[in-house]
Amino acid sequence: MSANPKKKPATKKKPAGVVKKSSAVNSSFKASVCFPVKKNPEEQASADALAEFAINPCISSALTVKTFTPDFSTGEVDLGSLVTGLSKSIGRVQGGDLKECEAMLIGQAHSLQAIFQTLASRAAMNIGHYPSAVDSYLRLALRAQSQCRATLETLAAVKNPPVIFARQANIANGPQQVNNGTMSAPAGKVEEVRNELMEAQDAERVD
Repeated sequence: MSANPKKKPATKKKPAGVVKKSSAVNSSFKASVCFPVKKNPEEQASADALAEFAINPCISSALTVKTFTPDFSTGEVDLGSLVTGLSKSIGRVQGGDLKECEAMLIGQAHSLQAIFQTLASRAAMNIGHYPSAVDSYLRLALRAQSQCRATLETLAAVKNPPVIFARQANIANGPQQVNNGTMSAPAGKVEEVRNELMEAQDAERVD
């Protein structure tokens, strides 16, 4: 008879790509976050300049415009020129000139109208053949149409800002007298006004 070999206990294998985090790394990371390392003046000045560069609205917007702008036949768009142009545009808006904003909004409205027309025509081509495609295209077309309408409403609000009529509301738990201006009543009318107020309140004639 052969003795049964003892089975070795199964060892659990760690999933691939899982690395055990060391406590030393975590502690050093927390320490670097809570207590930043002191830098010499030159390194600190360089770090401050990079931080201001990162949060500058002109530079961040220029990077976004450059990323989403296709290359022209004459070459790429220069980042420095974009920053200069955006700075001038921001200055004009801050000075009260909204012509560029109006042009931007009307351009976006035309673009959304073109998207709506394209999607609507594609939905029409699939009618009677692919109902699901018709539904998808029409949903996207109507979303583009809704955004176009909202853009035009924004343009109208920029051109003609709404007028707000504010009326004063005087609310108090007890007696209150508010004098918003001086107005003289004709002689003999004061007692008549008081009687009318009491009559409206008590629903009976006051002699």
